[in-house]
Amino acid sequence: MALLHSFPLLSALWIWPAALAVIVLGLRRPAWALPLSLVGLTVELGLSIALLAQFSHEESGLQFEELGPALGPASLHLGVDGLSVLFLPVAALLALLMTAYAQLVQKQRADRWAACVLGLLSTLMLRIVAVDLSVFWLASVVELPLVLALLRGWGAGARRDEAAARAARFLGLSLGLFAIGAAMLAADHAARVGVWTFDAAALELNPSGGRVGIVAFTLLFQALALRAPLFPWHGWLADVVAEGPLVGLNVFLLGVKIGTLGMLRFVLPLAPDAAAAWAPALSLVAGVGIVYGGLLALVQPDLRRVLAYAAVAHSGVVVLGLFSLNHAGLEGAILEMLNFGVAIAGLYFVTGFLQARVGEVAMHRLGGLWGVAPRLSFMFLVVTLAGIGMPGTSGFDALHLLIDGAAEAHHYGVALGLGLGTVLIAGVLLGTYQRAFLAPTQDTLPSGMDDLRPSELAIAGVLCALIFAVGLNAHPWLDTMTRSVERVSAEVDPVEHDEEGEGDEAERHEDPADHDHDEDDAVDEEEEADVDDLTPNHAEVAP
Repeated sequence: MALLHSFPLLSALWIWPAALAVIVLGLRRPAWALPLSLVGLTVELGLSIALLAQFSHEESGLQFEELGPALGPASLHLGVDGLSVLFLPVAALLALLMTAYAQLVQKQRADRWAACVLGLLSTLMLRIVAVDLSVFWLASVVELPLVLALLRGWGAGARRDEAAARAARFLGLSLGLFAIGAAMLAADHAARVGVWTFDAAALELNPSGGRVGIVAFTLLFQALALRAPLFPWHGWLADVVAEGPLVGLNVFLLGVKIGTLGMLRFVLPLAPDAAAAWAPALSLVAGVGIVYGGLLALVQPDLRRVLAYAAVAHSGVVVLGLFSLNHAGLEGAILEMLNFGVAIAGLYFVTGFLQARVGEVAMHRLGGLWGVAPRLSFMFLVVTLAGIGMPGTSGFDALHLLIDGAAEAHHYGVALGLGLGTVLIAGVLLGTYQRAFLAPTQDTLPSGMDDLRPSELAIAGVLCALIFAVGLNAHPWLDTMTRSVERVSAEVDPVEHDEEGEGDEAERHEDPADHDHDEDDAVDEEEEADVDDLTPNHAEVAP
């Protein structure tokens, strides 16, 4: 264990895929790119699991910390806590499954595709473990050209260049807003403490308040809402999902919700007063986003766009949990991010399987798939049930905690709205399933369409096993995050943690005369006990 803690695991988790990307590009035989990537990503998954196995559930702060060289106020400060550590194996697993699937469908320029995916994984891992705001921002900058390269080079739609331009504008705006907000926090910290720094651990000790805190909070929140994406900052997502590649990009953009994770890691702790002030308004925005995404998903003609707007609705669910600012809501939001990452990845894998067989996934061309491909249909059903929070799946405990958090923070109206919103999402996904898999068979389906192949079945089996494993026993995952969640909820909602001590505080402020009266009663009881020649036994005296 000591050797594991002395090894720079966090650096390895982002450097290793970046090095693999360089190696893959230099291969003389591009056909070796995907097998080599599979081996390398298996190592990456093993490292992330080893780190999780040694993670202490009893600590609330950063663990496995690494502090690299500083460049002015910026430093390569890495660390994980209960808020972020679970996302590391999920990201590695999704990248591994994407590469395994790519061996089936990616026949051209496989080396460049693998390099882009490995590069995206590197930037994702770095942002998960980054403590310094400048490092998080720099990794996001590197991500953008990789996203555009995948979209333009391997996009499946005729309008992929337009989608890439749209994504560049929205994500570029996100980078700009984040840079300004981080600079404001660093400048405010320097004005109050005398030290320029982008290190979130230092900024969290002296969080910004007042007007500066509100402006910085607004900038950072909008930057990460664009990346989430959350209504009404979601305008780039549907085109990217519909025009992008079948596999690789959508899973990375939506499988690990780095936007909402950034809100949890940076926005809430660094500007807690502003978060508390804006929580009711942002909860309303999130609620509107749930309904908006669900209603738009209902009328989409293409399965990929249905899933895109379902993702927008789910972002609203997560943000509603985050801005409940209490323990249950924050735990529910984290668990829902993890659940949705697996569920949306599964949905896009199935969509890729379908599109490879049918040629397109327009809703009018689908129908009767259960009779043609029952194993594929069953996988879609399982990940759909996880996405809507059915008991036994990974989404059930997440949804339960989210509703508890909303009820505690906003009384029962918002909790009821959240429940109705999730019912709407369930209606969308189950309605989509009914139309595509259970409706009468369409003549447009290819004759002799085959079901899941063994390699595809392995991918489906891993995702379904993970969904049921978390759904049937969520306690280990909740235990991992609970200490860090307590720390953040105490910072953003100290009233919740003071309530437990109100009883003691009330006792300390009771009238002294009451205590004198109680003492007199106690003396009288003792005198009576002496008269009766009884041994004093206070355990038997009625309170």
